[in-house]
Amino acid sequence: LLVVIIAVLHSSSSTGDVFTSLEKMKGLARLESFLPTILEKYLDRQQVIPRVLLDFLDLLKTQTRVKNDMGLDRFVLHPTNAFKMIRRFLKHWTELANYLNKGPDNDLKEMLNVNRPIFPKPSDLLACAEAILRIQDVYNLTAKQIAKGHISMATEPGLPLDADECYELGYTNHKWKYFEQARDWMWEALLQISMIQDNNLHSCGIVLEYLSWAEYQVGDLGQESDISYHMFFSYKPESTKAYRSLDAMQEEIIYQKKFGKDNLPSRVNVGNRDKGKEDHAFDYERLCRGQPNKVRIPKQLRCYYKSSHPLLRLKPAKIEVLDPDRQILLLRDVINESQMQFIKELAAPKVSSLHLSPTNRSPSERRFSSSAWLGDADGAPIAALSRRIEAITDFHVTGDSAESLQVVHFGIGGHFEPRYGYNALNFVDAGGSNVFLDSELSVSPQKGSAVFWLNMRRSGKETLHAACPVIVGHKWVAKKWIRERDQVFTRRCGLHE
Repeated sequence: LLVVIIAVLHSSSSTGDVFTSLEKMKGLARLESFLPTILEKYLDRQQVIPRVLLDFLDLLKTQTRVKNDMGLDRFVLHPTNAFKMIRRFLKHWTELANYLNKGPDNDLKEMLNVNRPIFPKPSDLLACAEAILRIQDVYNLTAKQIAKGHISMATEPGLPLDADECYELGYTNHKWKYFEQARDWMWEALLQISMIQDNNLHSCGIVLEYLSWAEYQVGDLGQESDISYHMFFSYKPESTKAYRSLDAMQEEIIYQKKFGKDNLPSRVNVGNRDKGKEDHAFDYERLCRGQPNKVRIPKQLRCYYKSSHPLLRLKPAKIEVLDPDRQILLLRDVINESQMQFIKELAAPKVSSLHLSPTNRSPSERRFSSSAWLGDADGAPIAALSRRIEAITDFHVTGDSAESLQVVHFGIGGHFEPRYGYNALNFVDAGGSNVFLDSELSVSPQKGSAVFWLNMRRSGKETLHAACPVIVGHKWVAKKWIRERDQVFTRRCGLHE
């Protein structure tokens, strides 16, 4: 295949899951803007008000102010804001609705029950947690940075995470056996708990249990590990599991003193996310962080207008050469606003969830997006776009010479890792760049522009590329796959490649 990638305006999706649909996330945010007022009226009529509900009301008022300051769209597109909101609906609002259903009718009870069908599912919370951990992994962020809402490259910080939310992310890492990251998140949860005057001793004991086990698994048996175990025993002195873990830890300390930490048995240090990654995965992550190994020399690069085709006489194509050796080109302003809007509206009902690898694999190894296919017969704007692609590239794209236009949506954390196949491009607030590993090239999303490259050399060798996780925002892209077999007179076979 030869490939042309066309950028489409970022917008909402219509998938069944709440987390992957911007409109559904915005709907939840709007609903939660009304609920505090109704909750406050309900509490005013109660003779005895549980402290937990007053604290919850204060939290909602604070978050509503932040939401108003940021604006609805920017609020729900920040990872920590999205995670906190999904978790509140799944846990706190659901628990409150269940409690109210046991009593007499009231406005709050009615409002919650009417809107229960749009509440997030556990799969939404898991998807959001995995997206945050994917962003942390690729962009090399610390648990502390994310817990404070400060995500690198983001335009503004999101809401900080509390102890329960840090624990949730630590538990997700623990479940996937990423014990180094689990340890960091459990420490963050423990620090959050320590700052609460009336902290929950049971919660503290659970955090310490996972923390101490994670430290054992990564072979971190120094002073901090010793502290976490002693704290655990002070909270759960009756735990037989803790005593078994302590025995194992003491055996490991003896082993480390005798043979050194670098010679730990295979069951230890299984918790590093880097283990099992292919070599190109590290290059992919480095390029996503904007750290190329080589600097491109300006004299090798150029830009030009192309007007040789009749369709380009009045509006020449603006072409930027990104890699002259591999013929990677940036085509600016390929698609106009009305075409983008048409494609979005047509694709939205057809978009379906796309997982490019088995769901039993770890989140860092999975690819998340939503996809739909549109043909030239689906509308005049799509046919016009195909003709313009043909004029710019000189390749045949009508009929069987190319596949239908593939429209793909990437939400928070949406990405695909290095592979030989396709790419995506669009404007987002942070993250979401497209990288070409052989070229050491990173291309930031740009609305209305396209990246064109030859996915296969004349010899058949393909180009390794990837899409980086979206940090803040989301992106819609349209891709045109041009088949090589019908281009024999346009792109002849070479003698050497």
